[in-house]
Amino acid sequence: MKTSFLNKSYFRFLFVGAFGEIIYLILFNLLSWVLNSNSYAVLISGGFCISLNILMHSRITFRVKLSLLFAMKYILIQSFCLIISSLLSTVFNKNNISNFHIGILTLLIWTIMSYALCRVLLVNNSNNTKYF
Repeated sequence: MKTSFLNKSYFRFLFVGAFGEIIYLILFNLLSWVLNSNSYAVLISGGFCISLNILMHSRITFRVKLSLLFAMKYILIQSFCLIISSLLSTVFNKNNISNFHIGILTLLIWTIMSYALCRVLLVNNSNNTKYF
Protein backbone atom coordinates (compact mmCIF):
# COMPACT_ATOMS: atom_id res chain seq x y z
CA MET A 1 0.00 0.00 0.00
CA LYS A 2 1.45 3.32 -1.06
CA THR A 3 1.25 6.17 1.48
CA SER A 4 0.95 9.77 0.49
CA PHE A 5 3.62 12.32 1.47
CA LEU A 6 0.96 14.44 3.19
CA ASN A 7 -0.45 11.39 4.97
CA LYS A 8 2.52 11.44 7.35
CA SER A 9 1.75 13.46 10.47
CA TYR A 10 5.34 14.72 10.85
CA PHE A 11 5.25 16.35 7.41
CA ARG A 12 1.90 17.92 8.26
CA PHE A 13 3.41 19.06 11.59
CA LEU A 14 6.31 20.76 9.81
CA PHE A 15 3.97 22.35 7.28
CA VAL A 16 1.65 23.75 9.97
CA GLY A 17 4.63 24.97 12.00
CA ALA A 18 6.24 26.67 9.00
CA PHE A 19 2.93 28.25 8.01
CA GLY A 20 2.47 29.55 11.56
CA GLU A 21 5.97 31.04 11.58
CA ILE A 22 5.39 32.81 8.27
CA ILE A 23 2.10 34.26 9.53
CA TYR A 24 3.83 35.31 12.77
CA LEU A 25 6.62 37.12 10.90
CA ILE A 26 4.16 38.91 8.62
CA LEU A 27 1.96 39.98 11.54
CA PHE A 28 4.93 40.95 13.69
CA ASN A 29 6.42 43.18 10.99
CA LEU A 30 3.06 44.76 10.15
CA LEU A 31 2.11 45.37 13.80
CA SER A 32 5.54 46.63 14.83
CA TRP A 33 5.29 49.19 12.00
CA VAL A 34 1.67 50.18 12.78
CA LEU A 35 1.94 50.16 16.58
CA ASN A 36 5.57 51.28 16.73
CA SER A 37 6.09 48.77 19.57
CA ASN A 38 7.88 45.45 19.25
CA SER A 39 6.54 44.24 22.62
CA TYR A 40 2.90 44.64 21.62
CA ALA A 41 3.64 43.25 18.18
CA VAL A 42 5.14 40.10 19.71
CA LEU A 43 2.22 39.67 22.12
CA ILE A 44 -0.50 40.16 19.54
CA SER A 45 1.06 38.21 16.68
CA GLY A 46 2.33 35.49 19.04
CA GLY A 47 -1.07 35.06 20.68
CA PHE A 48 -2.80 34.91 17.32
CA CYS A 49 -0.34 32.36 15.95
CA ILE A 50 -0.50 30.12 19.03
CA SER A 51 -4.28 30.02 18.60
CA LEU A 52 -3.92 29.36 14.88
CA ASN A 53 -1.40 26.57 15.51
CA ILE A 54 -3.68 24.91 18.08
CA LEU A 55 -6.51 24.84 15.55
CA MET A 56 -4.33 23.73 12.62
CA HIS A 57 -2.46 21.04 14.57
CA SER A 58 -5.71 19.55 15.83
CA ARG A 59 -7.40 19.58 12.44
CA ILE A 60 -4.53 19.14 9.96
CA THR A 61 -1.60 17.54 11.76
CA PHE A 62 -3.20 15.10 14.17
CA ARG A 63 -6.70 15.08 12.68
CA VAL A 64 -8.56 15.13 15.97
CA LYS A 65 -11.41 17.32 17.21
CA LEU A 66 -10.37 20.57 18.80
CA SER A 67 -11.15 20.71 22.51
CA LEU A 68 -10.21 22.81 25.50
CA LEU A 69 -8.16 19.89 26.84
CA PHE A 70 -6.24 19.65 23.55
CA ALA A 71 -5.55 23.40 23.62
CA MET A 72 -4.37 23.36 27.24
CA LYS A 73 -2.10 20.35 26.67
CA TYR A 74 -0.69 22.00 23.55
CA ILE A 75 0.11 25.20 25.45
CA LEU A 76 1.78 23.21 28.26
CA ILE A 77 3.85 21.23 25.75
CA GLN A 78 4.99 24.39 23.97
CA SER A 79 5.81 26.07 27.30
CA PHE A 80 7.90 23.07 28.32
CA CYS A 81 9.73 23.11 24.96
CA LEU A 82 10.32 26.86 25.34
CA ILE A 83 11.88 26.38 28.79
CA ILE A 84 14.13 23.52 27.63
CA SER A 85 15.21 25.46 24.53
CA SER A 86 15.92 28.53 26.63
CA LEU A 87 18.05 26.53 29.07
CA LEU A 88 19.92 24.86 26.22
CA SER A 89 20.57 28.22 24.56
CA THR A 90 22.24 29.37 27.78
CA VAL A 91 24.43 26.26 27.79
CA PHE A 92 25.26 26.71 24.10
CA ASN A 93 26.06 30.38 24.66
CA LYS A 94 28.48 29.54 27.49
CA ASN A 95 30.22 27.14 25.11
CA ASN A 96 30.78 29.98 22.60
CA ILE A 97 28.40 28.63 19.95
CA SER A 98 27.35 31.36 17.51
CA ASN A 99 23.89 32.90 17.76
CA PHE A 100 22.97 31.56 14.33
CA HIS A 101 23.86 28.00 15.33
CA ILE A 102 22.09 28.37 18.67
CA GLY A 103 18.97 29.45 16.79
CA ILE A 104 19.15 26.47 14.44
CA LEU A 105 19.92 23.97 17.24
CA THR A 106 17.14 25.18 19.51
CA LEU A 107 14.68 25.23 16.59
CA LEU A 108 15.52 21.61 15.75
CA ILE A 109 15.40 20.47 19.38
CA TRP A 110 12.13 22.33 20.00
CA THR A 111 10.56 20.86 16.84
CA ILE A 112 11.56 17.28 17.67
CA MET A 113 10.48 17.55 21.31
CA SER A 114 7.24 19.29 20.40
CA TYR A 115 6.28 16.70 17.78
CA ALA A 116 7.13 13.75 20.04
CA LEU A 117 5.27 15.18 23.04
CA CYS A 118 2.26 16.21 20.96
CA ARG A 119 2.16 12.78 19.36
CA VAL A 120 2.26 11.00 22.73
CA LEU A 121 0.20 13.37 24.88
CA LEU A 122 -2.31 14.77 22.39
CA VAL A 123 -3.01 11.88 20.07
CA ASN A 124 -2.13 8.52 21.60
CA ASN A 125 -3.73 9.19 25.00
CA SER A 126 -6.63 11.10 23.54
CA ASN A 127 -10.24 10.04 23.41
CA ASN A 128 -10.80 12.62 20.68
CA THR A 129 -12.73 11.47 17.67
CA LYS A 130 -10.49 11.20 14.63
CA TYR A 131 -11.57 13.06 11.52
CA PHE A 132 -9.84 10.71 9.10
